[in-house]
Amino acid sequence: RAPAPYMMKFENVKVQLIDFPPITADTLDSAEIEMIKVADAVLVVADAADADSPGMLETIFGRLREKRVEFVRDGFVPPAADEIRNFRKKSILAAAKADREGADAGIETLKFFFEAQLPILPVSVETGAGLEDLRRSLFAVLHVIRVHSKIPGKKAELDSPFVLPRGSDVMRIASAVHKDFVEKLAYARLWRGTEIAGLMVNRDFKLEDGDIVELHLG
Repeated sequence: RAPAPYMMKFENVKVQLIDFPPITADTLDSAEIEMIKVADAVLVVADAADADSPGMLETIFGRLREKRVEFVRDGFVPPAADEIRNFRKKSILAAAKADREGADAGIETLKFFFEAQLPILPVSVETGAGLEDLRRSLFAVLHVIRVHSKIPGKKAELDSPFVLPRGSDVMRIASAVHKDFVEKLAYARLWRGTEIAGLMVNRDFKLEDGDIVELHLG
C-alpha cells in the first residue's frame, strides 16, 4: 500500500529500486509523483497478458503529463524549439507475464503504442525469461561505471567497485578512494580488459566501466 525500497543485484553491484504499489490514474498520489521527479530512472511494469494494459498506461501517462512528468527513452533529445519544461525521466517498459496466454499479442500491442516512446522488454518472473536483460538495461540507463581500485603490489578488489558517473576521470576515483589522493596524486596506472595493462595515465584520463586503477602518491 506504500512505496517500498528493495535492492536489485547486478553482477558485482546493487541498484536501489523503490517499488510502488499497483497504480491507476486515480490512485497515483502527489507524494509518488514527487518521488518519480527525483528518481534517476523509471521502470514501468505492465501486464502483457491483460488486454486493458495499453489503455491504462495511456491514461496514467496522461495524468503524469498533467503533473509535468514524462517518460522518455534514454538519449531522448527534445526538439530545438521545445519550450516544455517537463520532468523527463529516462524509462524502460517491462512487459510482465510474458509467459502467459495472450501475452504475445499483448506485447505487440504495447510495442505498437509505446515503442516509439520507450524501450519494451518482455519478462517473466515465473520462467526468468528476460530478467537478465532487464537488469543490464536498468544498469545502463543509470549512466554509471564501475571502477576498481588497486593497491600497488596487490590484486584489485573486484567484488566492491566504486560506482561513478559515466565520463569520470582519474581524479574522480582518487577523490572517492581518499581525500589525500586529490592533493598528493602523482600518477596512476590503468588496467582495462586485455587492451591495457599497467599504463601510466594522467589525472584527466577518462575511465570506462570495469577499469582497474592503481593510484600513486607524490
